[in-house]
Amino acid sequence: MALSQVFVGFRWLRILGAVAFGCLLLGTLAVGGAMVQYPVRAVLWHCTHEKYVNLGNARLTLPLLWWRGKDEDGMIALRHARIDSGLAFMPSELHLVPLRPEATIRDDEDAERVQSRWIKGLNGKSRQTVVPIVIIAPAGKIFCGRDRAIPELSALYCFSSKTPWKMFFGSGSIKEESEAESILATLK
Repeated sequence: MALSQVFVGFRWLRILGAVAFGCLLLGTLAVGGAMVQYPVRAVLWHCTHEKYVNLGNARLTLPLLWWRGKDEDGMIALRHARIDSGLAFMPSELHLVPLRPEATIRDDEDAERVQSRWIKGLNGKSRQTVVPIVIIAPAGKIFCGRDRAIPELSALYCFSSKTPWKMFFGSGSIKEESEAESILATLK
């Protein structure tokens, strides 16, 4: 083998090595960018909106890694940036959905009846995993059902006479669900 052929072989080896390194670097940047996308978005939201979400005459306070997402069809999505879930690319969400005018909850007894009916309906499907909870907020009581059909995950479904919204969280980790409860507990 001639010396020039050896140098040509090394040149191709260096080119292939550079291309492989470039692909590895781009892949690392793509995965790293996806992992920090939502925490960065949450921090930027807090820089421009402080920490409050106004819902007509009601207001919620959001922790640092939560932000208000894009509203769709009257629904408000409060999103949580997961930074402790490895490669979790999608944020968990707390949805606030406006009640239909005919479904307005008049008082706490009415909210408790809606909660009870809803929980019975779900548990009647042989799951028996939804339990009632009550969150105490400055605006008053929020009646919820907590669903832990899957042990590591949780979902939360809430109703209150103090706001014309029904509130849904899920499915997310138990820690995220606890944060969603603490957000609802700030309802003023």
